[in-house]
Amino acid sequence: MNITLSIIIPVYNAEKTIGRCLNSIKKQELKQDMNIEIIIIIDDGKKYEKVIPKMKNGMNIKFIKTKGIGTGAGNARNIGLKKACGKYLGFIDSDDEWSKNYLEGMINAVKIYGVVFAATRVYENDKIIKHFSGKEKGFLSLNDIVE
Repeated sequence: MNITLSIIIPVYNAEKTIGRCLNSIKKQELKQDMNIEIIIIIDDGKKYEKVIPKMKNGMNIKFIKTKGIGTGAGNARNIGLKKACGKYLGFIDSDDEWSKNYLEGMINAVKIYGVVFAATRVYENDKIIKHFSGKEKGFLSLNDIVE
């Protein structure tokens, strides 16, 4: 089976949030057929394999442990990159969630522009306190970052 999309999730003390994160991936409304692998990089030594089985239901989830504890999200993402098999890569933190059309929009934008970065909203008590978005179409492109 060819993997279309690899989603990399670094986890550290994420037992309470990983469920919502995975549910947001599971609920994606995709118009295109995609084989998705989810790579969970465990950076706290905990046994997420025991926390997640009920949610796995049809999801292709791989668990990989870092060589230490608290090595950092960047290190965990790099480990995930080395293990990823997908044509496309997606990153999400274990305490984040995606809107139901997020992946469809990002994949379409990548097909057009080659690489994109998601617009980001920062919330505090359900109130948006910061919003980062690009000049076009609600996502950041390299042109928004590099001048």
